Amino acid sequence: MKLPAAHLLVAGSNGTGKTSAVRELVRPVQGLAVLDTKRVGDYAGLAPETEDVRDVLRLDRLVYLAPPGAPREALEEFYRLCYLRGSVVVVVDELKHSVTAAYIGLQHRAIMVSGRGRHIVAVSLTQRYVGTHNDVLSESWYHLLFGLPQGEVAKMAEYMPRTVALTAAELPKYAWRLYGREERRILGAGRTSGPTGQARRRGATANRSGGRGRESIARDLS
Repeated sequence: MKLPAAHLLVAGSNGTGKTSAVRELVRPVQGLAVLDTKRVGDYAGLAPETEDVRDVLRLDRLVYLAPPGAPREALEEFYRLCYLRGSVVVVVDELKHSVTAAYIGLQHRAIMVSGRGRHIVAVSLTQRYVGTHNDVLSESWYHLLFGLPQGEVAKMAEYMPRTVALTAAELPKYAWRLYGREERRILGAGRTSGPTGQARRRGATANRSGGRGRESIARDLS
């Protein structure tokens, strides 16, 4: 599977393999900023972990551990710094902590609407289409689909053929389909390797070392 050169929405119920897939997609990326609002170790070992949002501008790769229970508005500084930085893949996990159907912060919206002009690719993980802001859904040109409940089909069908939405609702655990909105078709299918081992730190600690040198965004995963 390849990480698309445009915004990617990763949608699936809890435990279907979203995070495992995203970890593998972004592993080779040089410029990476992960917003981890769950803080259960899903991204341990992938990049240095930090609780200082200013590290977005200091480190090539980082996992920003958002303050527990932080309001959505408090996450705007992360998005502002990512936009200022540019040339970065921004992973948002879990999307529901940043947006609702009626709310998206101005800085977050800037990344979704005009981030490509600054070489920013947003990878947004969500368990639901229903309740996700339309700016995220409509600006994500690629949708990586995992198993979703039937109740999501009607909302999904606003962004893809209903037949595609129905097949996503029937996917077995860890299976995925990649849908391209521009191509209007399924571009690939497969299975993830399974869960990432949530909440297992394996002794990983926040590492604040690392140089600059963000020459490019590595988007291909072979």
